[in-house]
Amino acid sequence: MKNYSVALVVLFLAFTTSAFAQKETKNEMIGTWTYASTDVAKYNNRVADGSLTAAAKDKAEMYKALFINSKITFNDNGTFVVNAPTRIEKGNFSIGQGDSMKYEVNGAVTLFYVDSVSATELVIRLDDSSILYHFTK
Repeated sequence: MKNYSVALVVLFLAFTTSAFAQKETKNEMIGTWTYASTDVAKYNNRVADGSLTAAAKDKAEMYKALFINSKITFNDNGTFVVNAPTRIEKGNFSIGQGDSMKYEVNGAVTLFYVDSVSATELVIRLDDSSILYHFTK
């Protein structure tokens, strides 16, 4: 019985810590961010070694083109708006385990990861390409 109690406490702590981290990441993301740059070092290495699929390259380039000269606003209700020179994109986002960010537009879901977020900088990584997108407040 003692082993079950310890396991339950560890499980509870892991869940509450993870939920708290997700909420903190989401709270720090709320606001309007301006595209600053794209870090393609890891992306270029993956292209060079052939470990990146054609679909992943296409998706990475599509988001790079969307984010350039754009602003993205994350709202506390889980919605976002990207104001780009070529279009406005609206959708929903949520933060999951490991700071994964589900980015959904018209039913199409893309998975990003929040590499870092502070009061002045947001860095997200496209899941299957390793390309980093930098935003500032």
